[in-house]
Amino acid sequence: MSVTSSSESSALGANAEPEQQDAQASQQEPRLNQPVRALIAVAEMALAGVAVWLAFRLWPYGITEIQMPVSEGREVTLTRYHGDVISATIALGTLASLFVLDAARQCVLALRARPVRAKQKRDERGQDLTDITARGFAA
Repeated sequence: MSVTSSSESSALGANAEPEQQDAQASQQEPRLNQPVRALIAVAEMALAGVAVWLAFRLWPYGITEIQMPVSEGREVTLTRYHGDVISATIALGTLASLFVLDAARQCVLALRARPVRAKQKRDERGQDLTDITARGFAA
C-alpha cells in the first residue's frame, strides 16, 4: 500500500499542469496569417535601399588612378584598388540582397494562409480514415 504525502501530491499536480498546457497549446488554432510581418518586410526593403545607396557612394573611394610620368612627355596611368573599401561595398550589396530575399519571405508569410491538413478536414466532416480507404479499395 502506497501513501503519498501532501507535498508529493502537490508535486505530481505541478508536473501535470505543464503537460496540460502543452496539450492546450497544440489544440489551439494555428495563426493563418500575420500582418505584422508586412511591416517587417517594408523595414527590410528600406534597409536594403540604404545599403545599396551606401555601396554606390563608397565604390569610387575604392579605386584610385595615379598619373606617373615615364619619360619625355609620356605618362602611364596606374589604377590602385583599395580592397577594404571594395570588399565593404560587395558586403553591402550582399546584405541588401539578403534583406530583399527575407522581405519577400516576410510578405509571403504575412499574406498566405496555411492549407488545412487533410486530417483536420476529415475531422470536420466526421469521416474516419478507415472508411475512406475502404471505399477507395472497394471502388
